[in-house]
Amino acid sequence: MPDQKNNLHPILEKMRGWLTTRLGFKLLSIALAVLLWVIVVYNDESITRSRTLNGLSALLNGQNSLSSNSLALTENPLTELSGNITVELDVPQAQYSLVNENNVRVWLDLSSIRTAGTQLVPLNVTCTYGTVKNVFPSTVQVDVEALDSRSVPLNATLSGRDQSYWYNIRSLNPSTITVSGASSIVQNIAQGRLEVDVTNMSEATARAYPFTLYDYSGNEVSQDLLSRTSSSVTASIEVFPTKELTVSCDLEDIIQGRVADGYEVKSISVSPPTITVAADQSLLDSLTEIAIEPIEVESVDRSFTVRRSISKLSDIRYFSTEQVYVTVEIAESVDSVALSNVPVVLLNTPDPLEVTDTPDTINVRITGAVSEISDLTVDMLQATVDLSQAAAGVNSYPVQISVPGRPNLTFEITPSTLPVSLAERVIPTTEPNDGGSNS
Repeated sequence: MPDQKNNLHPILEKMRGWLTTRLGFKLLSIALAVLLWVIVVYNDESITRSRTLNGLSALLNGQNSLSSNSLALTENPLTELSGNITVELDVPQAQYSLVNENNVRVWLDLSSIRTAGTQLVPLNVTCTYGTVKNVFPSTVQVDVEALDSRSVPLNATLSGRDQSYWYNIRSLNPSTITVSGASSIVQNIAQGRLEVDVTNMSEATARAYPFTLYDYSGNEVSQDLLSRTSSSVTASIEVFPTKELTVSCDLEDIIQGRVADGYEVKSISVSPPTITVAADQSLLDSLTEIAIEPIEVESVDRSFTVRRSISKLSDIRYFSTEQVYVTVEIAESVDSVALSNVPVVLLNTPDPLEVTDTPDTINVRITGAVSEISDLTVDMLQATVDLSQAAAGVNSYPVQISVPGRPNLTFEITPSTLPVSLAERVIPTTEPNDGGSNS
């Protein structure tokens, strides 16, 4: 052993000389010292640096524990804190560069809450690297109510319709859901609504759709803090082609019974005049019009409007309307009567003309409502010829005819004109008195 020490000593002395006398080796010694310091500092976890992370968000934990205690949040206490949480860390020098938002976890633990009301709950933080010094804010105000549940109906609306098809939501599965959460929220939920988009849908389809909850004022209710028995609804949709059909106005198909004597059905009109139906294409191809229920007119003597149902075919899946308004126009029957040898009165003979012969009588066919012509006689007719523009000689003048109080009658006169002969009236002269005396 003494021999080995004696052999090593000259070598060490020689190295010390190199390091103390040569510049290169001096620099090398400094670098080795620095490296040694870095290694020591980097691996010594007791040497730390402070790191602050801003703009963090937190998660909710322990909601199941809250529910098991028959409690529920009235609102998400972390909504306003999203992106506004700051965490200060003590991080070992060796891990400093590794720290970022992805390896820092902030959460609010609700499992310790046992009673309803407003309370402060601390924020919890864990980090993969280093230790947590501070978190801001350190606590969060939490509002808790009693847990409640209720059954909520689901309703669906259609969008994206093609007018050449009829769509029908045959069923919703489920048609109701059970919603659980804070009592003040749950008891104000009126319904769940889903929108069924039927764009390019041409055949029956069943599909799952998400739904939205609404309160009694029509406002959307957030589902973040609610539990539901289902998160989607399966809607079964029927799809059938459509066709526009004319509503039949055929008297034989619509009218039953006989109107009052002397009256008749003049016309029938329907509003709307057409309706849209939906059915299998083969059935639609065979249809040109649609009938309505019959209308009873026994002994009716005036026009009327009535509402009537469409005569439904069992295989038609849809009618755009199930009832129409039918207007039945009823009026007196029209007839004609012929009267002969109706005398003609000459009026307004110009002065100093006079009629030199008497015109013949005329024949008249009178057309009008039965009640206005059934009692007509010759002496009720006023047949006249107006001579106010006449001139001397023989000329034909039109005959005018009327029945006082019955302006709706029409007349066919034979002949329609009469020849009248007019001449200058002869004024007789008197003998002059000569004033002589008798002897």
